[in-house]
Amino acid sequence: MPRRGIIGLAALTGVLLGAAFLFPSEPVLTGLCRWLDVGEAAACADHVLLLPGDDTYRPLTVAAVIKSGLAGNVLIPETAVPADVADGLRPATHELLVQVLQHRGILRENIVCLTGASRTTFDDAHALSAYLENRPDDRVIVVTNAFHTRRARFIFRRVLGDQAQRLQFVAAPNPGFAEQTWWQNRSSANIVLAENLKLVFYVFRYSGLYGWAATLLVITVVWRWWRIRSVRTPRPPANVRSAVPSREESTHGVG
Repeated sequence: MPRRGIIGLAALTGVLLGAAFLFPSEPVLTGLCRWLDVGEAAACADHVLLLPGDDTYRPLTVAAVIKSGLAGNVLIPETAVPADVADGLRPATHELLVQVLQHRGILRENIVCLTGASRTTFDDAHALSAYLENRPDDRVIVVTNAFHTRRARFIFRRVLGDQAQRLQFVAAPNPGFAEQTWWQNRSSANIVLAENLKLVFYVFRYSGLYGWAATLLVITVVWRWWRIRSVRTPRPPANVRSAVPSREESTHGVG
């Protein structure tokens, strides 16, 4: 992604976050959630990549893609092995995903585990890049949760460069996640706010000096407007203030 596009994306994210805190109306808060979803309708591809982080709806979506004939096989990044996995207390995440897919009728011979020790979406992108190195014409469907698609797309474009044009991002369903009232649920609020803040961090992190200057500008403007608003207007409703998480959730798929 060109530097100008990165800075523009970061600035837009900052503006949306600022608007959500300064003007916490329902349309603004709903828009802050909806813009995270850049999922596409699945089209024919050679592979479907299952991003770790959810062992229910992501693999179910992948299985549906395979059964519908839209892709030939499933790619799963091998995940890092923590102590409890090494001690045999539970299977590794990628092994669990293989089991779920087999339970849904996907043959083991149609599942490829990408070598590595993935801990983040960046690791997943590098694993896919290595796999596609000798497959210049292959196309891939990337499946993740809706609220993770925008950041995942940014990361894969950053790692694969022009080769990311061969990817399409499909959103798995999120039952129980209501985008119209996400700020009223602590878990949903943690996800939406963390995804937006992480996206801001990533795009500024990889946009160089101009990005950090833009970061400072966005923070300064938001802080200044917040100071002015706190003096002139009442505080936001309690149900909106409570949406701010007390700590950041960190999982593989979401983190």
